[in-house]
Amino acid sequence: MWPILTTAGWTYVRDEHGHELAEHPDGIMQLRRWNTARNWNPGWNASALLPDGLGGLEALWEADLGNAPHLVAAFATALVNPAPVARAEFDVPHSGLVTQKQGGRQAEDLAKEHTARLARARATAVRRRTTLTTQPVTSPTPAAPAAAGPRR
Repeated sequence: MWPILTTAGWTYVRDEHGHELAEHPDGIMQLRRWNTARNWNPGWNASALLPDGLGGLEALWEADLGNAPHLVAAFATALVNPAPVARAEFDVPHSGLVTQKQGGRQAEDLAKEHTARLARARATAVRRRTTLTTQPVTSPTPAAPAAAGPRR
């Protein structure tokens, strides 16, 4: 799990007690694993940190990931993924720290596509109703009586 982070440029430290810490290069993200039986939740802990204005850091959010290596590896993989994360406009805390760009289809485009789908559905329904009511009704031709054969 640690190689996923270190390959992406994170630092990794293991102290003399076996506690492990990986930190993002800019210091705003940490992933820790405590090695102690006294800890109420042995396992991994992730936190996003922001400067507190006094020279320290405050946690923006924290997550206890338990002791499931496959979960932690998936979480770490998502953390180092450079792909942008889709978010609604103004749905980013501390938006001064990030750059937001429009991406994907926007609301106006989605609304136009939805209106076009509704118009196509209405046109199809009208065509079906028109086809059903304007076709001539034909009755089946009665079958010719069977030829009478010799009576016995």
